[in-house]
Parts: sequence; C-alpha cells; structure tokens
Amino acid sequence: SYPVREDCGLIWVWPTAGPAAAAAAAAAPTPLAKSLIEFFAAQNPPGTWFRRELPYSWDVLIENLTDPSHLPFSHHNLTPNLHRSKGKLPMPFTPINVPSGNSPGDAAARPGYVLEHKAPLAAFEFPSAMSPAARVAFTPPLNVSYEYNMGPVNKWHDDLVAVPSGPGRSVAYTIGRSDVPKVQAGDLVTTLLTNPKALLQMLNRYKYQNQPKHVYHQQMNKLFDQDSVFL
Repeated sequence: SYPVREDCGLIWVWPTAGPAAAAAAAAAPTPLAKSLIEFFAAQNPPGTWFRRELPYSWDVLIENLTDPSHLPFSHHNLTPNLHRSKGKLPMPFTPINVPSGNSPGDAAARPGYVLEHKAPLAAFEFPSAMSPAARVAFTPPLNVSYEYNMGPVNKWHDDLVAVPSGPGRSVAYTIGRSDVPKVQAGDLVTTLLTNPKALLQMLNRYKYQNQPKHVYHQQMNKLFDQDSVFL
C-alpha cells in the first residue's frame, strides 16, 4: 500500500510503496508555507480548502497562478479590489533574496509565505490591484504562495497547490487567510467612531468572513471559469 497522511486539511499520498517508502514519507515535511502550517495548528476549526479540476495542464496552471497581472482583467468586479481600471497601473517586479541554504538558521530566516524546509525557485515583490505591496513565491513542483499588505498589521495570504492529474489536465487547491483576528460587530462601531476611513475595509472583511461556504465556493468556481476562457 502507499503511505498516506492527513495534514493541514489535505490528504497526502506517497507515490511508492514498501517499508522504505513508509519511512521516507514519515520523514518528509509538509510542502506548504510556514505560516499556513502554523495557521492550521492554531485554528479551531481549521480553514477550508477549495478544490477544482481543470481542463488544462499543470504547467499552464502554474503559469496562471504565478501571474498576478491578469487579475484585474480576467476577474473584473469579482471582488471589490479587482477592477480593470487598476490594471493600468505599472507593476514592476523586484526579486526577493530568500535564504537558500539547508541549515536550521536558513530555514528559520525564511519568511512565512514560503516553505521552511525548501527555498523557492523564485520570489518577487510587486504592487497590485489588491494592495500597494505584495509578494509571490513559487516552490516546485506544486506550491504558489501570495502575501498582500492590507494594512499596518494585516496581511492576506493565498496559498495554492497545483497537481497534474492526467494528460492536459490538472487540479488546483487554494485557501486564503488573514493575519488579524476576525472582525466582530463591536469592532465596526468602534471603527465608525474612531477611524471612519477604515470602515469600508472592515465591512468587507466582516462580510467575507461571515459569508456561507457555498458562496465562497461559487465565487472561486467563477474565478477559475474566468481563467478558463483564456487558458
């Protein structure tokens, strides 16, 4: 049989069988971003993944997931932050130097949006329609991570896992989360009285965190449908 384990809301399967495979699978770290693993360890109940089978290959999926410039165009008005007018702004990419060694010090020094045990193939900082400062990292073969600065202390994370599922086909898994605690109804009143300019962002967060799961899944399916028009 193939070694299997459940971790961070996903079922992981080691692709070979036998005693040696079981030992290798048990020793293998989970190939997800440091902050996402910490999130699942701390949350109760944990976050929810979205899964979508796609009619195009893994390499096309990776190219799409690592390209933030298409978001305001392909996904116009999908969320309040996505509008084609924002796509007119320049989007320069600045390479990020992530420690690439295998020492414990290098692993500890890597930022939370990348894997602890493995440095990304590439990581960049860029301005986007979502926020003035964002980062994206790709760690082969399957991990794409985004981190958006949404405020002085608030960062939004999107983690994506891309898996080949057959000739010309692939599967995408994605999950989003915020660094800050959930907005409570009392927080809205406090923000209205003390910092009304921040109220719209608070209302958007409150609406997003309280929407039914089926609404989130409908929105994510629409996102991948919009991509499929081009891919």
